[in-house]
Amino acid sequence: AKTTPVDEQLWRTLLNSYRTNSSNLKTHLRRGLPNQFRAEFWRLAIEKNVADLRLAKGSNYFQHLGDLLAKSEV
Repeated sequence: AKTTPVDEQLWRTLLNSYRTNSSNLKTHLRRGLPNQFRAEFWRLAIEKNVADLRLAKGSNYFQHLGDLLAKSEV
């Protein structure tokens, strides 16, 4: 769906505020995420979830998982 400049500004604002308040973004996502913002949204969503894991597991957690995989027989 093509967005108008007003819609583009709305989505920019929503994506910029995603890190602190995702409830308003969820409402708009249910109505449809414009194609031009999908990659940016997924990058932010993944970064946010990874940040939570890094806080819980430590900053080297993902490196540790990679090391385990390299040593496995899979």
